[in-house]
Amino acid sequence: IPPLVLQPFVEYSIWHGLSPKEGLGKITIEVTRDNQMYQCVIEDDGVGRSGQDTAVSADGSRLKSYGVSITRDRIAMLNKLQHANASVQIIDLEKGTRVEVNLPLTFEA
Repeated sequence: IPPLVLQPFVEYSIWHGLSPKEGLGKITIEVTRDNQMYQCVIEDDGVGRSGQDTAVSADGSRLKSYGVSITRDRIAMLNKLQHANASVQIIDLEKGTRVEVNLPLTFEA
């Protein structure tokens, strides 16, 4: 798996999903292989994307995430250059968010 592909989504789960949540939270990271693809799933039970307006850092400032959009752009560019079929899908859950990243086994970042 190329470096820094999953990290922005895990970070997003921590800062924007679990940080504003009352009580404990959970993040699950699962990587499986299906034929010639890796399926990487990051799922949290945080506030979800609709509750992210309350995400703030330790100093009280609002958090802004660029890593997710940069990663999506990077995957789109590499798909074009390498004729690959990698994808990112963000799914809103009843409680939390699920991100599915699909990468070909031969994907090079």
